[in-house]
Amino acid sequence: FNQSASGNNNIVARRNAPAEETNELMYPVWYGVEMIAPNTETAKTALLISDEYTDNYDIMNDLVMQYGTKYTQYQHPLLSSTNNSGEMAYNALPDSSAAVIGVPLNYYAYQAGSYTIATDSRFDLKEVKSAQLWDATTSQYYDLLTDNYTFTTAKGKNTNRFRLFVRVEREKSPEIA
Repeated sequence: FNQSASGNNNIVARRNAPAEETNELMYPVWYGVEMIAPNTETAKTALLISDEYTDNYDIMNDLVMQYGTKYTQYQHPLLSSTNNSGEMAYNALPDSSAAVIGVPLNYYAYQAGSYTIATDSRFDLKEVKSAQLWDATTSQYYDLLTDNYTFTTAKGKNTNRFRLFVRVEREKSPEIA
């Protein structure tokens, strides 16, 4: 049962494994981030972190960002993360990519001005130990678990300013019936 373009088994299939294998399963941890525009419109993206995933497109876990060609006509920001397959709305990736390599964050600013990047509070953060945003413009890291980060940008799409580093520490995998 192959659920990944790179050949890894999908975590859902693994959850149906015998009990002795389930204890070794490192279930995924979600971390969401949002970008708030000057008009308070918000764009969101999320990471699904587990060594069960790859840096490529993992079927049923990654969600490709689809925004068409008319996005520049609207007063709405866009935010996505990237993996080897392109821009993702939801990006399933291994622990090492999230924590060590970092995940590029792409954004579209519909106008020049001040925008804010923040942790998406809809997610349970108890296993997220750090979330550091690297800003290549300032050459500094910003801790998104303790504070939002406000920055100024020109209008347009940017694919190389930000990189997100997220480190997780899991408790023992829950028993799955």
